[in-house]
Amino acid sequence: MNPQQFFSIAATSLLAVACGSSAQAATVNYDFTVVIDSGPFKPRTYAGHFSYDGAQVPGLNLFGETTFALNSFSMVFEGVTLSLADFSPAAPLLWTLPAGETPGLDGAAAAYSFVTGAGGFAPSFAYDRRGGIAGFGSVSFVPGLVVPEPASVALVLLGLGLALGLGGAQRRPAYTARVNRRTARKRGSAGPSE
Repeated sequence: MNPQQFFSIAATSLLAVACGSSAQAATVNYDFTVVIDSGPFKPRTYAGHFSYDGAQVPGLNLFGETTFALNSFSMVFEGVTLSLADFSPAAPLLWTLPAGETPGLDGAAAAYSFVTGAGGFAPSFAYDRRGGIAGFGSVSFVPGLVVPEPASVALVLLGLGLALGLGGAQRRPAYTARVNRRTARKRGSAGPSE
């Protein structure tokens, strides 16, 4: 093993150890649509987005359902932008995976709430604004792209760069030797054989 190969293997190993398990982390993104089924805003449709860290250790709620804390959440409902900060610390907005049921958002804000589907019901959204303006809506989810953690991307790119670098480094001497032989032949023979 030449020094260049040793250095490349050592650098890759060191980076892999430094990145550790964080190289497995990924941000999971979802888009969702709320279709209002009752109340004064029927049949309006609203869209939103949320994300969570797929490598986090999931929690369990009081019903034994698996939950994930969200990294981000955004939805505009009748001119009001909802974010994670709007949800109560006592009922934070979570991505919930009930056993045998449809996964969904679960949490409550002052005038809005999301409920995970259970008992054959689909995930839902409820609103109860001042003046008796209230209603419900159904929620559907579409998984977005899974975005790898930067350390994962860096590790893959480093490995690819090292693999290409070593491959190129091993081919260069053979190519250089061929060019040197051709140059020597041209210089050494000026006869009709060329």
